[in-house]
Amino acid sequence: DIDHFYQQLQSHGPAEDVAAVIVEIFWLLWIKLDGPSGGERRMRLVELIKGCVHDKKIDRKLMMEVLDHECMQAVGLVADVNTWKTKETRYNTKKSYTVSKYNLLREDSEGYAKLMVALNQFGDAAVTPDTVAPLYKEIQSLIGFFDLDPNRVLDLVLDAAEVQPHNGAYTGLVPLFKRDAVVHLLGFKFQHAQKQGAPPAWPNLPLLCARLISAGLVGLEELLGHLAPADNDMRKAQEGAVAGLKQEVDKIGIVNLASTGKDNAPEASTRGGPAESARGGDRGGPGDRGGGMAPGAGPQGGSAAGQPMGFIASLKHTGGGMGPPPATGF
Repeated sequence: DIDHFYQQLQSHGPAEDVAAVIVEIFWLLWIKLDGPSGGERRMRLVELIKGCVHDKKIDRKLMMEVLDHECMQAVGLVADVNTWKTKETRYNTKKSYTVSKYNLLREDSEGYAKLMVALNQFGDAAVTPDTVAPLYKEIQSLIGFFDLDPNRVLDLVLDAAEVQPHNGAYTGLVPLFKRDAVVHLLGFKFQHAQKQGAPPAWPNLPLLCARLISAGLVGLEELLGHLAPADNDMRKAQEGAVAGLKQEVDKIGIVNLASTGKDNAPEASTRGGPAESARGGDRGGPGDRGGGMAPGAGPQGGSAAGQPMGFIASLKHTGGGMGPPPATGF
């Protein structure tokens, strides 16, 4: 009994949810009873489904969405399976592969003029949360009466919102358009701004995107695909920066043992001075009474480093005598 069957199912939840579960069970049983062994049981299942359709306990549309083609023909939902399949194929093709293009020749420029006046109001006449609803209906009327392209109207709405970045009332007009259209148009604006040689984009465009994301009208993940640089380029740049940093760190503390010492020669010459020369003169033999003169060195002799000493210069001044040196503080 169908009525007794429904009474037992009422305790399991709302009628809509129970009906959806029942239709799914009908579909599963029809698939399971496929074959010669399930002929009689299939006929009983068909009678049960017919009773549900006759009593209108389950929505007819719901059954046609879920049940198999042969099952619908056996129950009486469709007259011919082949005709139904043909209509279904045509509908799916038209829904999935037909590209709808808007005829721009039918547009009337007067509609855009009225739209620009309605959107670009400042001061006391600026768009406010109280005037969004009337403006929403006015834009709808302009699109329908003057055959305006909705995508171009959306572009004008976004431009008006960029001109007044601190007026959040414009975000109330965005739900008039499709979400995909809003995302693609914002992505096009970003891509155009990122081209080389392109004029700079509006500086308020990121602020507008932040408002739309905050309002839930677009998603951040949807906009990331339109921003530059790409993920692969950012990854390569990061790897190059890390590799360069590692090379700089590895160079710290490296000593070149193959150096010839030529680079150190100027440093040694600059270190030579009177003190070094005096120390070189002290290395003279025991018979040297001249304060460390090399053997055979005359009055104009030099030190071991080839530089004149103060003591030798004093000898030259006194005529080259080898007596005791004058008091020069040496």
